[in-house]
Amino acid sequence: MEVNTLTDAEKAQLENLMKEKIPAEKELGQYVAYNIRFKVDGTETDSLQPIKITMAGDKTQIDDVENATVFYQDPADPTVTGDKEELEEIVQRAALVKQLQEAGQSIENIDEDYDLSDIELNEDGTASKIQMEGRQSTIYGCYVENTPEQEDPGEDREDDSTVQDPSEETPDPTTYAADTTNNSVTLTDDNGKLTASYTADNTEEYGYVWYRSINGGAFEAQEPTTYTSSAGKRLGSDIKADGTELISH
Repeated sequence: MEVNTLTDAEKAQLENLMKEKIPAEKELGQYVAYNIRFKVDGTETDSLQPIKITMAGDKTQIDDVENATVFYQDPADPTVTGDKEELEEIVQRAALVKQLQEAGQSIENIDEDYDLSDIELNEDGTASKIQMEGRQSTIYGCYVENTPEQEDPGEDREDDSTVQDPSEETPDPTTYAADTTNNSVTLTDDNGKLTASYTADNTEEYGYVWYRSINGGAFEAQEPTTYTSSAGKRLGSDIKADGTELISH
């Protein structure tokens, strides 16, 4: 028996064949494969009886043998029109026994009737030994089907919420005083009660309009809100009648 690692061209072809076998909802995981040639007196010859092939030491990550497929690469037959190269499964012994028993069939002659494979795992889920039966000179191996991790649908969606700069989370309300006449407007904060005072060098009439920004949003003019007790008693308004005071919270 002659064992060779795969060339780059053989690897590329093999990966394409493996992906053709894998269902759309799965993806190709790790695999191990070798080009194995059976020879008698130096001449490549197919065997009439199955020859045991053992692959050990590669530590292919399998985790669950039900997700692993042992195979040989069946070349296209040039004498058959339309025949193409493909992978043929070498069924795992344990899986075949279970299948036949569930179907109520005998397992007495499975070693004579089938070419079989076995996979042994280490505690960490890697393969300690992959054994299979083969008859022809070709590529033999084992590949794993993985289930892709489900992406969180929110990961790629743009966040609609506004993230404030920590330095702006508790702004000083006294910095929001505005005056359109270039005169002096002073705003003081006393435990949530804002008081505005206006100093002008002229006698023009003036008034106060309060604006509020919530969570970093646009500033909106505030209308006075009148509060009453459960008994109907008037408790006052959040904006003083002359507009000079605002209860902010």
